[in-house]
Amino acid sequence: MVRYLLQNLLQTKEKFFNLVTFLLFLAVFFSMGSQVKELQMFRQAMNFAWSLVLLVLVYHSRPKMEITRFGMDYLFLYVLFFGFCLLTTLFFQNHMNTNLFKPLGICLFTYLAGALLGKLRYPLDRLNQFILFFCILTVCLSVYIRVFYLSNFSQWIRQTSYLYTSKNSAGQLIGVTVILLLFYRKTESRFTAVLKIASIVFLSYVLVLIQCRTAILAVAVVAFIYLFRAQRGRAQYFFAVLCLVVFVISNQTAWSILEKALLLDGVDRGIDTFSSGRLAFYQDAWNQFSVHIFTGTGSTYVDNFYLAVLTENGIIGAFLILPVWFKRIWCNFFQKLPEGVESLPLKRLESSVMLLTVFYLVESFFEGLPPFGPGVCAFMLWTLSGYLDAFRDKVEQTAAADGADKGGLIRKRPIQLRHAVLRSANRTETARPRFYKKQIPPPKKSIYLK
Repeated sequence: MVRYLLQNLLQTKEKFFNLVTFLLFLAVFFSMGSQVKELQMFRQAMNFAWSLVLLVLVYHSRPKMEITRFGMDYLFLYVLFFGFCLLTTLFFQNHMNTNLFKPLGICLFTYLAGALLGKLRYPLDRLNQFILFFCILTVCLSVYIRVFYLSNFSQWIRQTSYLYTSKNSAGQLIGVTVILLLFYRKTESRFTAVLKIASIVFLSYVLVLIQCRTAILAVAVVAFIYLFRAQRGRAQYFFAVLCLVVFVISNQTAWSILEKALLLDGVDRGIDTFSSGRLAFYQDAWNQFSVHIFTGTGSTYVDNFYLAVLTENGIIGAFLILPVWFKRIWCNFFQKLPEGVESLPLKRLESSVMLLTVFYLVESFFEGLPPFGPGVCAFMLWTLSGYLDAFRDKVEQTAAADGADKGGLIRKRPIQLRHAVLRSANRTETARPRFYKKQIPPPKKSIYLK
């Protein structure tokens, strides 16, 4: 029954893509819904939805299922980490409840789903719908937080504790959405441009109200990196940032909001107070690591990803976890798409994933679970990274053979072209390639020869 249903749904590429799009929307819906306090039952549905996405993709990829090189390394290290947790639980401390065990598995699932989407040539326009749906749900989550937790501004300005306790998860999702809206999503009309700007302003306002300083800092770092890498409009960007800074400093209300959000009033009471006690936690975690150097304590949370890995899992566990993140940084920073790729949306996606990597790199220094958690919050980074990795591998395998795919995203390499087009500022001319063989026309027949 199930096999017949799957064969009927997967008999054409269009039907298959429709099914995958629906399942992805379902997985994102349950993932974002699980952030709502009243919808905690969505967590199990979220795990089931992502498993179903991966199952359908694996079934459609048979009998030759290709996995990216990074995916193979990630899977291999995760299996070793599972064995490490099992052995240390039997002979030393309990590692099966370590904070990173489940987030690592969730990110592996989402990465493999993105990689299989790339291997199966999932269209970019459908991937854009997936990203847009995520952004819409993040706006809805921000509206929920604003209405039910942060509706009273006078109460917020006087409070001494966080009104929304899950601020790190929400801040991570809001920060990712702001980056995608700013640097990836392009508008085609004036109405959508106004709607996008309004969404970015509202999301930034909620990010400030929940007082997630790590996400605020990470978004600011990403914005400045994009500002210095911008090829065009750098002066306009600098002018906009300068106007924003002047407005915040000169406006008493804006400055009081920023001062409260960043806890700047705690600077006078010492760095440890300003950092929410992080320095004391760092010292305590380092003392625990010095006692359990090789296997770790099994379960210790500290607001620094690298120190948390060492404290929980020791040197052995760190050698199994940290290479996954370090190689992901290298791939997203330095592994570029081949020259044959001429799709602007795909290159824009590559640039946006690099900026998301910067965001999570900043987060990893001040939080204990990013870039793998908490929960499923990091799924967008790993899904898009998997899609790009698979596309790079696919390009490397097929570009030399045929030079073009059905979607028109890859063109033939210049050496394979019959003519190379050289464009300058004021003229366009056609030049012969390097190994061009001149065609000699056959001699004309003389009218005098019989």
